[in-house]
Amino acid sequence: GRAMAQRTCPDTRWAWVEIDQGALRRNVRAVKGVVGNRTRLMAVVKADAYGHGAVQCAKVMRAAGADQFAVATVDEAVALREAGHEYGAATGRPRRVTWMDVVAARYGVRMQAATELALTKMDVLDGFKELPVCVGYKLHGQVIRDFPYTADLDDCEPVYEVLPGWQCDTTHARRFEDLPKAAQDYVLFIEKELGCPIPYVSVGAERDAMIIRG
Repeated sequence: GRAMAQRTCPDTRWAWVEIDQGALRRNVRAVKGVVGNRTRLMAVVKADAYGHGAVQCAKVMRAAGADQFAVATVDEAVALREAGHEYGAATGRPRRVTWMDVVAARYGVRMQAATELALTKMDVLDGFKELPVCVGYKLHGQVIRDFPYTADLDDCEPVYEVLPGWQCDTTHARRFEDLPKAAQDYVLFIEKELGCPIPYVSVGAERDAMIIRG
């Protein structure tokens, strides 16, 4: 997060503070009490969500062992894992990969009081014809769109909305307009679902592989 912020906004003063996670979970106002209402808080969301947690606070899903949220087929899981190099940095173990989950990500955004997002690893999705996005959970016969209590996660089933893929290389895009229409629509869809602006879109591992939306 710090490296990305300094790279994308070199002229902006960023306040890096240690925030008590317990207080953060109890009340989002704890964040604003530490950093102030006028501070920009950027959260990082990975387009190739893994371990079922697109934002740090949403990783409770992994702890709950919600395997029903994993990518449906083995081939899809392998393709997504290989494209995103999703292996443990220390252990090398393959990570469980999922499609974008806006319910979990929205929860993370709210809990962190994020004011803006950086969507990373968009290029990982370049080769897929269709891109399912989890927009809700089916719990006891009803579709919910808010993140449930952890105890209910094992009873939840993902509800997907399938977006068209773009199936072309995005790593050379440096302006939002350079992205294929389907990729632009994907970003705008995620932005709308999360209710938080996405001014930064990463399309590769290189330092300059970053789109800054005006």
